[in-house]
Amino acid sequence: SGAYGAGQSSWGPAIYGLTSKEASDSIAECMRLFLEKQEIKGNVIVASGNNKGAEVEVLDAEPGNSGQGLL
Repeated sequence: SGAYGAGQSSWGPAIYGLTSKEASDSIAECMRLFLEKQEIKGNVIVASGNNKGAEVEVLDAEPGNSGQGLL
């Protein structure tokens, strides 16, 4: 119904779809109507991705510790 793609997570289970921001509300409403018609209890949530990579902070070793044996 306009989504670029869809998938299922085994943790939940959760079903998700990838859409444009402009289409997200209408696709969410279609999903709500589908769940209602099928008498399936569930929530439809519209969210956006956090398109930011991981951040790594390097901490100094404790005094007297050369850091050997640390991963």
